[in-house]
Amino acid sequence: MEKLRDLLAEYMGLVHCDFKLEDRESEIISKKFWFIQRLVKKDKINTFRLLEKWFDTQKVYDRVHYHTVSEWNSDLLLMLLAIQDNPLSFLNDLISK
Repeated sequence: MEKLRDLLAEYMGLVHCDFKLEDRESEIISKKFWFIQRLVKKDKINTFRLLEKWFDTQKVYDRVHYHTVSEWNSDLLLMLLAIQDNPLSFLNDLISK
């Protein structure tokens, strides 16, 4: 979770996160916070692992009607985070090393 914590601190303009991620979980994974969209846009999320894990990748890309793949990936990730029992752990597993 340290990598996720570092990325969040960078996003928020902090030197380090001095709060528990779990305490602000709903804010972190919300669309209004824009953190997930930034992670996808900056290629911090391994989207191929996300797609391989959840979908037949070729069928997904054939049906996408979004303006950009990154826009679609961030919406997909937000959707999947919403249904996870532990969304921060799920997100942490997808962060590119």
